[in-house]
Amino acid sequence: MRVAIYPRVWTANNSENPGMQLRELREYCQHRGWAPAGEDVDTGISGAKGSRPEFNRRVADAHKLRFDAIVVWKFDRESNSLLAV
Repeated sequence: MRVAIYPRVWTANNSENPGMQLRELREYCQHRGWAPAGEDVDTGISGAKGSRPEFNRRVADAHKLRFDAIVVWKFDRESNSLLAV
């Protein structure tokens, strides 16, 4: 399975670090035999914002079927206003 890795941190200071999320997400994918199809990091951008450059680029890639799934460190890192179905 090809997966897109998407860590997101709210602040760009030492309290949140995308490096830790990236490391854990890479290990998670590696243990499952999943091939990373890219890594995109949005730093200092709220999940409630309509425009997140890296996430928006990844959504465009999803429409082009460039990967099978997006892997996030924590569900609220992807978006603050998703509906669960």
